[in-house]
Amino acid sequence: AGTVNLNGTFNLGAGNTFVFDAATGVFNLNGGTINGGTLQKTGIGDLVVTANSTLNDVTLDMDLSLGAGRVLFVGDGADTDAFGLTLAAGRTLHLQGASSGVQWTTNQTMNGTGTVLFEGTNNSLTGQFGGQVVTLANGLTFSGNGAGTSGSIGSSFITTNNQALIVADAGETLTTSNVVNQAGGVLRANGGTLNLGGTWSNPAGTIDVLGGTL
Repeated sequence: AGTVNLNGTFNLGAGNTFVFDAATGVFNLNGGTINGGTLQKTGIGDLVVTANSTLNDVTLDMDLSLGAGRVLFVGDGADTDAFGLTLAAGRTLHLQGASSGVQWTTNQTMNGTGTVLFEGTNNSLTGQFGGQVVTLANGLTFSGNGAGTSGSIGSSFITTNNQALIVADAGETLTTSNVVNQAGGVLRANGGTLNLGGTWSNPAGTIDVLGGTL
């Protein structure tokens, strides 16, 4: 198998699964859009984000990496649920290098039980436009990846409802902005630095310091 450059739109659709494997080879997500469905990979198959691209209503049942400066736009509306991006159990979204991240394009819930790792510096989860309301579902984990890594969740122009675990471990710096820490949500400094910025509230969640700075 060779390499496919996905520059246009791939309408996979809800309930369908596409597997990147030895037969398909590597797909470069090169400014394209994938709508709906579940993505998996096995063997030498892979999905590589080579330019800023879009996932709408997609379940990632595979690890995915964003290199330095890469942005993944995430939207909801391609199917009937409210989930823009679902990160399956045991799967990781790797935000690598400087200033890579996710930009939400609509109101939505990020669902699943996977992990988002801020592995570089100034990685971010924010809105593409103003006014979005984004919910981070219970079961998800957001953290740095060791000393010197940093990232931000939310911004001054969107509202982020947190039901997930956001944790800054030793040497890591995470910043939240305009976060509503709801039932099930945990904001934790576990040896690192967790900055609570903007207008934030904690109506039903947990905020704890197990070491480090809050």
